[in-house]
Amino acid sequence: MSNTSKAIHAWRKIIGPEWVNMSKEEIHLAETTSFFTTQTVKAILYPKNTDEVSRCVKIANQYLIPIYPISCGKNWGYGSKVPVTTDSVIIDLSRMNQILELNEKLAYVIIEPGVTQSQLFSYLEEKTSGTLWLDTVASSPHTSLIGNAMERGHGTTPYCDRISHCCHLQVVLPNGEIIDTGYGAFPNCKTKNLDSWGLGPAISH
Repeated sequence: MSNTSKAIHAWRKIIGPEWVNMSKEEIHLAETTSFFTTQTVKAILYPKNTDEVSRCVKIANQYLIPIYPISCGKNWGYGSKVPVTTDSVIIDLSRMNQILELNEKLAYVIIEPGVTQSQLFSYLEEKTSGTLWLDTVASSPHTSLIGNAMERGHGTTPYCDRISHCCHLQVVLPNGEIIDTGYGAFPNCKTKNLDSWGLGPAISH
């Protein structure tokens, strides 16, 4: 059995066989963008939570499989879902689409990477008293907020620089380790969702 087959078997056990996509049609779409590419995709994984992401990354390391994480894959001008390395496995985070917390007084939300511009806009419209709004970018409403921030997407107001306004990211490192950035490294810190820097070096800016 090849390393790829062993990894596929392990991933199916972790996230369920229905969330390991090897459909030729879906693979073809993942290999296609708005410009010519030659990179190929072996499979697409759809983990549901951070623990599953971490375990999938560890399996990729164990079997030396290149992986390419995406939030929604809607950044059409910069490659969509197409991975950098050929024969990669895509880790698609679009199932992680929960808005976990809204603090209207302090004006922040805690979201998962699959939350889109449209989803958060509708949520704020429904849940707030009109005090909060979303500075969107000139992209699809189905664009991931986190994916856009990671690629330094810009809006149109003083809050346009999204990455500068991200605080306390929970990150899965290339070895599968999970860390919290900024003041999120201190579990009881009351300002972890308000200050993007924290103590010491910053890895998220």
